[in-house]
Amino acid sequence: MNLFSQKINVYQSINEPIRNKPDFDKRWNGDDKGLIIAWELGRELAINNPELANKAKNGELPPLGFKGGYERRLKNIKPKHGAIVYLAKLQGLKGKDLDIDELRDEGKTITCSATGMTTIFTFDQNKYKNEA
Repeated sequence: MNLFSQKINVYQSINEPIRNKPDFDKRWNGDDKGLIIAWELGRELAINNPELANKAKNGELPPLGFKGGYERRLKNIKPKHGAIVYLAKLQGLKGKDLDIDELRDEGKTITCSATGMTTIFTFDQNKYKNEA
């Protein structure tokens, strides 16, 4: 199920202040479908865990609460699908602008420098919800 009913393009500058937590509905069900709050959570995580931020900056895909990261190399090394909100949170963790464009980022692949595992990012949760 694609949570996005229209093509989405979300951009926020890293220079924008982190919002004072809007209500749940606005955070997760607004036009951006949670991409901005995921990115802001990544920015906050970078402040609270600079070691994790450095790992992300060095190409690792750490577990971040959404499908997309890895703790270790899996036995089945075929690429796994990951949530686009993971990609948004990763951008925040790396201290980058939030820049998600469905036409560009659907199917984007990133390989974790620590585990060698590859993630294919998608807006369609059906592609990752049943993957181990």
